[in-house]
Amino acid sequence: MIDLNKLDKAFLAEAQKQYIFNLTSQDFGSKTHKKEIQYLFNSNIFPKFNMNDAIDGVPRNAEQINSLIRELKGYGNATFERIYKYPMTGVGPGEIMLYFLLNDCTLGGGGSAGVDIKIRGKNFEVKSVLNPQEENYSFVKGFKIGGTMNTSAMVSAALNIKNQAMEAKDIDTNDEASGVSSKQIKQIRKHPTWGRMWKEKVEGPYGKIAGRYMSANPVIFMINTSPKPKLGEVVHFGAVEPENVFLDVVTQNVIKPVVRIKGQKGKAPVSWSILMNL
Repeated sequence: MIDLNKLDKAFLAEAQKQYIFNLTSQDFGSKTHKKEIQYLFNSNIFPKFNMNDAIDGVPRNAEQINSLIRELKGYGNATFERIYKYPMTGVGPGEIMLYFLLNDCTLGGGGSAGVDIKIRGKNFEVKSVLNPQEENYSFVKGFKIGGTMNTSAMVSAALNIKNQAMEAKDIDTNDEASGVSSKQIKQIRKHPTWGRMWKEKVEGPYGKIAGRYMSANPVIFMINTSPKPKLGEVVHFGAVEPENVFLDVVTQNVIKPVVRIKGQKGKAPVSWSILMNL
């Protein structure tokens, strides 16, 4: 027999807390059970958070959202990550958190091209990004555009140019057959022959496709890993100009962009802007 009086009640209370709920991505696609879902997260993960502070309608700016995100972060990193990194198929980091904090937010789900969330019928793309220190944190990167945009021809061209340039010993070698490293791209851009080919067959076409994709809907860029103290916070909320979208790197047969979020419109990162003069 178990002597209930000798059990560690504090341990049991903690062990019985529930952080993963019996929900599907479809449940977040409407407001049918919005209040009930908010209640689940509020009562089980953030019991001290005042739901009266949740935002109605479209947020005014990033800071309005960040004020609530910082409050959630105040409960500790482990607690915050339970909602920021909530495991849900087809749903990216931070999207469940936005559903919780924004009263009129619903999720688009993995099948909605270029639409991660909706707020009162307005579509938004949500991307978890890196925000490096370069040029006073003027760029975000570390993500890819939606799978509906076909970039296979650009990837093939990029790998072909890399291989030719390596054979000519004009750039360093690398071990990733399905990618072109940042260092190699810089070397290619500086070379008169490879640089022109890169701009014509890779950089130019990709810029048009990625720019069109990123400017289709307002974008919410959220810090994923760097800078670490800003994890989960919104670094950009609003439109992205197509001329502010550039190619960053090719890896695992995927081209990832870099996007300027402040500073001179249309100006590429200083680290590789030599290409713009070719």
